Amino acid sequence: MEQAGTEAPWTYIKQSIQVRAASSWGIISISHAQGKDLLDKLPVCHTYRRNGAPVNMILNTVLVSFILQLGMMLPVLECLDINIVAHKPVILSCPVHAKKPQTSNKVFWKHNQKDIIKYTEGRVFKGDKSATYTFVNADNGNYSLNLINPEEGQYICKVEENILRTYDLTVWEITGSQQKYFLQGESLTLSLKQHATVMKEVKVKWVSPNKVSVTGEESHWQLRNNNQDLHIKNLEFEKDHGAWGCHIFLDNVLIISHNVNVNVIGFLKASAKDDDEMMFAVVNSNVTLSCLLNINLQDQKDILLNGEWLKDNIILGKENISSSNSTSSLDKKLPKVQFEDAGRYQCRLKLENRQLDKFIQLVVMKVFLEPSSEEGKGTLCCQVSAPAPPTTQLCWVHANTTNCSHGFLDSPFCHPVTTTGLWRCDLKVKNEEKRSVNYSTVKEEVTAMGDHAFPVTEVLSGAGVTLLLLIIVGTLVPACKMIRRKRQQVKRMALAKQHLLAKRTCQCQRELTNDYYHT
Repeated sequence: MEQAGTEAPWTYIKQSIQVRAASSWGIISISHAQGKDLLDKLPVCHTYRRNGAPVNMILNTVLVSFILQLGMMLPVLECLDINIVAHKPVILSCPVHAKKPQTSNKVFWKHNQKDIIKYTEGRVFKGDKSATYTFVNADNGNYSLNLINPEEGQYICKVEENILRTYDLTVWEITGSQQKYFLQGESLTLSLKQHATVMKEVKVKWVSPNKVSVTGEESHWQLRNNNQDLHIKNLEFEKDHGAWGCHIFLDNVLIISHNVNVNVIGFLKASAKDDDEMMFAVVNSNVTLSCLLNINLQDQKDILLNGEWLKDNIILGKENISSSNSTSSLDKKLPKVQFEDAGRYQCRLKLENRQLDKFIQLVVMKVFLEPSSEEGKGTLCCQVSAPAPPTTQLCWVHANTTNCSHGFLDSPFCHPVTTTGLWRCDLKVKNEEKRSVNYSTVKEEVTAMGDHAFPVTEVLSGAGVTLLLLIIVGTLVPACKMIRRKRQQVKRMALAKQHLLAKRTCQCQRELTNDYYHT
């Protein structure tokens, strides 16, 4: 507010003075109708406070006395101070029934001394046909103003020249990024904007989704511009995802409270640390690499994410993620994983022109047998791919005895096999068992999850026996077939001789019979 000496005294005559009377505020104003020669060009209602906002102390006693005496001769006008949130509808009442107007009277609303809508002779007229404000129900005598998207300023409801109600509307708005969704690790600034004819000195308090009040001492959150701006660095789902509360106080009285949603999309972490996620597997096992999202996409109908899997900057596969997906995750299947499949895998999530990466370190464990020159002996070895965590240990367990490795596992950890029975290799990280493989040795034969290893002598002996059997089979089969054919041929010749002999005998008997008859 400017000093008294810088403007005409009539400026203060036109303005209402708010005085303290008991526990309520009385407002004394100059009517627009009674002082229109002077006041038509000025706002009708402007409030000064004695408590809270400062009053111009340079006004002299005579001027104040004149204003009070003039106000006593004029009707008291009610001026309501209203605070609303931007883009939310509000209804301003107009108690026309108190004045009992005739149907021929004009009822109209003004915004900052400009006619915006009126009702006369059963018809509604708008100053701007495209405007969204309307009467609530003018035909039934309800002339309250419905503001769909209210603007700041002064609103006046009048019947003819009688002012029924005056409102001083202040609109509060929280602005941020135009983006609806944010990726984990990005930054965001929430700013409180005040839209009013007279700016108010207010106190602002920010509250996180976890109901934590922001003090400005946190490294993650920063307060700026007299606490009206909140800067959030390195967005985290656990701390920043959800509804942020903004509470506005005037003279230590809460005048408005507004929430703004911050949607943070990211990956669920397997641990509290930011290092790569570790995954352990055994050779020939089936592995599924999975990156779980921290939100349920089925609840988000207007989002489309793209996912990629990479290894050594080579794209292994792509996937589209939307609300139609049954699971909110990016998965990569590795069937029958081998030792060479170990390494650092990269899961990439894309949203518009932004991306978020997560890394998974796959550690593969394999076992093998090193044969010995001595018969019946060998060495079982266990090995993990690099880089493995520094706290990784390999332990061979047999017959209640344990032998563990020490230091970095840059080479296989082996143990001599001198007795038969069950052997087990354990992969441990920080003394926590991650993977375990059982081995069984029986009569110089070692088996490991379907993989068989034999001493060299046994392999050679087995190969010689197999070759000898093949030779024998290859010789006997043709000989047997030949002998069988000869036997069948002899049988056929003997049978033919029998038939021939029987035929000759029959002919001789027939001739003897005829001779005897003739005899």
